[in-house]
Amino acid sequence: MNSFASSLFVVHALVLLISIVDSTKTKLPDYISKCPEKDPNLEKCVLSLIEKIRPHLATGIPELGVPAMEPLVIPEVHFSRGNMFKAVGKNVNVYGGTNFKVRDIKLDMQKNVFLLTIFLPKITFDADYDVNAQIIVPIKGRGPMNGNATKINADALLKGKRYKKEGETYLKFINLDLDINIGDYNMRLRNLFNGNKALNDNVNFIINDNKEELKKSLKPLVQEVISKLILDLVNSIFNNFSLEDVLS
Repeated sequence: MNSFASSLFVVHALVLLISIVDSTKTKLPDYISKCPEKDPNLEKCVLSLIEKIRPHLATGIPELGVPAMEPLVIPEVHFSRGNMFKAVGKNVNVYGGTNFKVRDIKLDMQKNVFLLTIFLPKITFDADYDVNAQIIVPIKGRGPMNGNATKINADALLKGKRYKKEGETYLKFINLDLDINIGDYNMRLRNLFNGNKALNDNVNFIINDNKEELKKSLKPLVQEVISKLILDLVNSIFNNFSLEDVLS
């Protein structure tokens, strides 16, 4: 869950990026100036705007359709890999995600490709979990959990394709490649093994004492889940308007 929570800050950056690039005909707040699609310095313009807009993400930006993101709330998320790992997180709250820094950005509007390099110093999170897994040791239980992750780096490559609908051109994103690396984390699950304190404490010790092994083993699954979440989110945005509506 710590890797998933850490990954969610990519959502903040991508939603913000898409809102900026696709806001040509949208009434913008006074603190935002437009970045036209054909601007030769589009990437520099977008980076500058992200820094101006980022402080407003906590409470949301209604003009851009961006909801409040402090905390970022995920009602439910599922993880599954065969019979060896099954987990559900409910009422997931992630704090600190709006403190991200976009270190680099590459945009190719002709090929519909966005590439971002992002850093986040720290996030904290809490959730209700239900897990039945074999990771180093058997882990089984349900209950509350909380934790944090620090020094998070991510590269996100988002690819789309254009299609026609009712005579207009729309954009649908079909693939997201994520590479997420977490520097450190701490996490605690409560009520493991029906509240057996000795087993609960032992498993939590193992989770926090074998971080490199756990990060390596869970990384592919977490990136798969978060990629789908982001694709669903950005496509729900783009499904509402054609490119003729938003690009000059």
